[in-house]
Amino acid sequence: MPARMRSAAIAAVLAVTMVTGLAQTAASAAERSPAFSGREVFKIVGRMPGPRHAAASASGAFKASGVFIRKDATLAFGRGRIVVARHVEQTTYYGPDLSTCRFKIVQRGSFAVTRATGRFRGLRESGVFTTTITGQLVRRGPGRCGAKITAKRTVTYETGTAR
Repeated sequence: MPARMRSAAIAAVLAVTMVTGLAQTAASAAERSPAFSGREVFKIVGRMPGPRHAAASASGAFKASGVFIRKDATLAFGRGRIVVARHVEQTTYYGPDLSTCRFKIVQRGSFAVTRATGRFRGLRESGVFTTTITGQLVRRGPGRCGAKITAKRTVTYETGTAR
């Protein structure tokens, strides 16, 4: 086979290989990205005393329920996990009210999904969050509160756009 024909044959084989490879890459990318997009809200509710992990739910572009694992900031749902990173931008303190020893703390900031597995693999989402912590301190007498927390409820809403 002459050199010119050999070069043309090699070029044809390379072209077919590249097109097939690109198609496979596109297909695997489509498999890796989630099949949903739009507004998404994560709600995390923790109680003390209460269960070890806070209850978590997702609604909007997809629906899911599970738990929030605080240690590694993971939303663990039945068909996958979502890891979030938060950046607190503002914290406001209220109380304690000396007659009831109740207090409230509100945090606001931004969040981003840093990793997702299972059904959520490839999820990209970021947005804002608000965490409200309400609780009660131990009473040390009339008009006096101690430092120990006797009850606490934490509610976090993370609102963003899934894509």
